[in-house]
Amino acid sequence: MQEHTSSDLDYKATNSLALNGGTIKDAALNAATLTLASPGAANSLRSQ
Repeated sequence: MQEHTSSDLDYKATNSLALNGGTIKDAALNAATLTLASPGAANSLRSQ
């Protein structure tokens, strides 16, 4: 099975996701968590 990982998809910090004043909410109006996994850690875009 081929891995789906790539170092060029990584980000700089856990707070790299920003909404520029917008919001993301679910159907119950709970705000989304925007904190990303540490770069290179499990569940990050580059995790192995």
